[in-house]
Amino acid sequence: VKTISGNKTFTWTQKKLAKNTCYKAYVKAYTIKNGKKNYVKMSPLIHVCTGNARNSLTNPKSISISRTAVTLKPGKSATVKGTVTKVRNDLHFPDGHAARVRYLTTNSKVATVSSSGKITAKSKGTCTIYAYAQNGLWKTCKVTVK
Repeated sequence: VKTISGNKTFTWTQKKLAKNTCYKAYVKAYTIKNGKKNYVKMSPLIHVCTGNARNSLTNPKSISISRTAVTLKPGKSATVKGTVTKVRNDLHFPDGHAARVRYLTTNSKVATVSSSGKITAKSKGTCTIYAYAQNGLWKTCKVTVK
């Protein structure tokens, strides 16, 4: 959809989406070397709906997390819990479609995070844990390993 070069940050808005329709989206980063495209990173897949698609799905309205910072020693663990508030509590993506909250680490050499939010310290340093909802809303927890 859009090509950028360098380490620029950009935003993009998709216009003219169909009403009452669900979409999946992601961003793929690539380099071109010797005329060949090499994909190097892919963002998490997000799921969004316009309106109340099929009268059963709605987007998360906000996300909160149980802690915004944690300090650990190597080998120790802690848990961060993400909670999603939906636009309507009776409408949501079906279980199994995508986890309501997913977790990512910016540096798995410093700390890893499980699908349930368990953070395990690996080695000294800092990283950020992202807890994000199906539609891409996110909160962060800063991890320091001493």
